[in-house]
Amino acid sequence: GPDGAPDGVEIHEVDEFDAFFGDGSDLMDIDLPQDSALSRDEAECLRKFDDALRALSYDTCVCCHEIGFDMDIIDEVCGRCRKDVPGNDDNNDEPHVRKWSDRNNVNPLLVVPPELQNLTLIEQMLISPVKCIAQVRYTRG
Repeated sequence: GPDGAPDGVEIHEVDEFDAFFGDGSDLMDIDLPQDSALSRDEAECLRKFDDALRALSYDTCVCCHEIGFDMDIIDEVCGRCRKDVPGNDDNNDEPHVRKWSDRNNVNPLLVVPPELQNLTLIEQMLISPVKCIAQVRYTRG
Protein backbone atom coordinates (compact mmCIF):
# COMPACT_ATOMS: atom_id res chain seq x y z
CA GLY A 1 0.00 0.00 0.00
CA PRO A 2 0.96 3.66 -0.21
CA ASP A 3 1.80 3.93 3.51
CA GLY A 4 4.18 0.99 3.50
CA ALA A 5 1.70 -1.58 4.84
CA PRO A 6 0.99 -4.71 2.84
CA ASP A 7 -2.24 -4.62 0.80
CA GLY A 8 -5.32 -5.35 2.92
CA VAL A 9 -3.60 -4.45 6.20
CA GLU A 10 -4.86 -1.40 8.06
CA ILE A 11 -2.51 0.45 10.39
CA HIS A 12 -4.03 2.23 13.42
CA GLU A 13 -2.13 4.72 15.48
CA VAL A 14 -2.05 3.87 19.17
CA ASP A 15 -3.97 6.36 21.28
CA GLU A 16 -2.04 7.01 24.48
CA PHE A 17 -5.30 7.47 26.44
CA ASP A 18 -6.74 4.06 25.51
CA ALA A 19 -4.86 2.56 28.47
CA PHE A 20 -6.77 4.85 30.85
CA PHE A 21 -10.17 5.25 29.20
CA GLY A 22 -10.42 2.24 26.91
CA ASP A 23 -11.01 2.26 23.18
CA GLY A 24 -14.81 2.26 23.39
CA SER A 25 -15.24 -1.33 22.20
CA ASP A 26 -16.92 -2.18 25.53
CA LEU A 27 -19.72 0.25 24.65
CA MET A 28 -20.62 -1.52 21.41
CA ASP A 29 -22.78 -4.17 23.12
CA ILE A 30 -24.71 -1.93 25.52
CA ASP A 31 -28.41 -2.71 25.60
CA LEU A 32 -30.22 0.63 25.56
CA PRO A 33 -33.70 0.55 27.06
CA GLN A 34 -36.52 1.44 24.72
CA ASP A 35 -38.52 2.99 27.54
CA SER A 36 -38.66 6.73 28.00
CA ALA A 37 -36.55 8.38 30.67
CA LEU A 38 -39.77 10.03 31.90
CA SER A 39 -42.20 8.33 34.21
CA ARG A 40 -45.80 7.94 33.04
CA ASP A 41 -46.90 10.83 35.25
CA GLU A 42 -44.11 13.07 33.94
CA ALA A 43 -44.90 12.15 30.33
CA GLU A 44 -48.59 12.94 30.92
CA CYS A 45 -47.70 16.32 32.46
CA LEU A 46 -45.44 17.10 29.50
CA ARG A 47 -48.19 16.10 27.04
CA LYS A 48 -50.72 18.32 28.85
CA PHE A 49 -48.23 21.21 28.82
CA ASP A 50 -47.65 20.81 25.07
CA ASP A 51 -51.42 20.67 24.46
CA ALA A 52 -51.92 23.83 26.53
CA LEU A 53 -49.18 25.64 24.58
CA ARG A 54 -50.78 24.67 21.27
CA ALA A 55 -54.15 25.93 22.53
CA LEU A 56 -52.82 29.40 23.38
CA SER A 57 -53.76 32.22 21.08
CA TYR A 58 -51.61 35.28 20.76
CA ASP A 59 -52.77 38.77 19.87
CA THR A 60 -50.83 40.85 17.34
CA CYS A 61 -50.96 44.62 16.89
CA VAL A 62 -50.52 45.87 13.31
CA CYS A 63 -49.16 49.21 14.56
CA CYS A 64 -46.40 48.22 17.02
CA HIS A 65 -46.11 44.55 15.89
CA GLU A 66 -46.19 43.38 19.50
CA ILE A 67 -47.34 39.82 20.08
CA GLY A 68 -48.77 38.81 23.42
CA PHE A 69 -51.75 37.84 25.54
CA ASP A 70 -54.80 39.95 26.38
CA MET A 71 -53.60 43.04 24.51
CA ASP A 72 -57.09 44.57 24.19
CA ILE A 73 -56.97 44.38 20.38
CA ILE A 74 -59.69 46.35 18.58
CA ASP A 75 -59.52 46.70 14.79
CA GLU A 76 -56.07 45.01 14.90
CA VAL A 77 -54.62 47.80 17.12
CA CYS A 78 -53.63 47.25 20.76
CA GLY A 79 -54.77 49.41 23.65
CA ARG A 80 -51.40 51.13 24.03
CA CYS A 81 -51.35 52.24 20.39
CA ARG A 82 -55.00 53.35 20.51
CA LYS A 83 -54.20 55.58 23.50
CA ASP A 84 -51.44 57.27 21.49
CA VAL A 85 -53.62 59.99 19.98
CA PRO A 86 -52.61 63.45 18.75
CA GLY A 87 -52.35 66.03 21.53
CA ASN A 88 -52.89 69.78 21.45
CA ASP A 89 -49.20 70.46 20.80
CA ASP A 90 -49.10 68.35 17.62
CA ASN A 91 -48.89 70.06 14.26
CA ASN A 92 -52.32 69.52 12.72
CA ASP A 93 -50.99 69.86 9.14
CA GLU A 94 -49.15 66.54 9.33
CA PRO A 95 -50.76 63.18 10.13
CA HIS A 96 -50.12 61.94 13.67
CA VAL A 97 -47.27 59.42 13.92
CA ARG A 98 -47.86 56.88 16.65
CA LYS A 99 -44.96 56.41 19.05
CA TRP A 100 -44.47 52.66 18.43
CA SER A 101 -45.31 52.60 14.71
CA ASP A 102 -43.19 51.79 11.66
CA ARG A 103 -43.44 55.43 10.60
CA ASN A 104 -41.57 56.42 13.76
CA ASN A 105 -38.74 53.94 12.97
CA VAL A 106 -38.92 52.25 16.37
CA ASN A 107 -39.89 48.74 15.30
CA PRO A 108 -37.31 46.05 14.73
CA LEU A 109 -36.80 44.71 11.26
CA LEU A 110 -39.65 42.36 10.42
CA VAL A 111 -37.41 40.02 8.41
CA VAL A 112 -36.40 37.08 10.60
CA PRO A 113 -33.04 35.38 9.88
CA PRO A 114 -33.41 31.81 8.55
CA GLU A 115 -31.91 30.21 11.67
CA LEU A 116 -34.59 31.85 13.85
CA GLN A 117 -37.63 31.30 11.62
CA ASN A 118 -38.88 28.02 13.09
CA LEU A 119 -38.73 28.93 16.78
CA THR A 120 -41.82 28.49 18.90
CA LEU A 121 -43.20 31.61 20.56
CA ILE A 122 -41.90 30.36 23.90
CA GLU A 123 -38.39 30.03 22.42
CA GLN A 124 -38.68 33.53 20.93
CA MET A 125 -39.65 34.91 24.33
CA LEU A 126 -36.72 33.12 25.98
CA ILE A 127 -34.12 34.64 23.64
CA SER A 128 -35.64 38.11 23.36
CA PRO A 129 -33.62 40.93 24.87
CA VAL A 130 -35.26 42.13 28.05
CA LYS A 131 -34.48 45.32 29.89
CA CYS A 132 -34.87 44.83 33.58
CA ILE A 133 -35.68 47.94 35.55
CA ALA A 134 -35.65 47.74 39.30
CA GLN A 135 -36.79 50.46 41.62
CA VAL A 136 -34.67 50.52 44.76
CA ARG A 137 -35.86 52.32 47.85
CA TYR A 138 -33.77 52.87 50.94
CA THR A 139 -35.37 53.22 54.34
CA ARG A 140 -33.78 54.00 57.63
CA GLY A 141 -34.10 51.77 60.62
